[in-house]
Amino acid sequence: MITPVFKTVREGEDVLTASEDKFTINSLRNQLKKSSVIIGVLEFPARTTSSYAYVIIVHNLGYTPIVEAYAKGEDDTYWKPFPHNLDGDGATIRTGTIQGENETILAFYNFSPEVSWDAQDIDYKYNIYIDPSKEAWDE
Repeated sequence: MITPVFKTVREGEDVLTASEDKFTINSLRNQLKKSSVIIGVLEFPARTTSSYAYVIIVHNLGYTPIVEAYAKGEDDTYWKPFPHNLDGDGATIRTGTIQGENETILAFYNFSPEVSWDAQDIDYKYNIYIDPSKEAWDE
């Protein structure tokens, strides 16, 4: 039985003659793998103390992985992908990520500086996808 093969290459390349580094998908090779799925709660401080908060994810991979992050404010009914605005207690909180080779930061910023609010809980979750070719598997 023949195993089907699926391959795509960068624009301008020929799938039959392209070198390995020109492939974007190759079913004969390992592709990105989901490494971590983490769910947590961040207490966003009251307006009187701070207008930002963050979660630091230390992965020590030595390269910047793909991170898929979501958050849900107290008044939100569904998970919102980063970047997005969250609703809660009259304030609008913006989300974003800062990527690095050894850590990723999930950032939450007050986008309503004139509005005062109490501390509130923000649910967050994220997935980290690693590149198996980098030899960086979780143990």
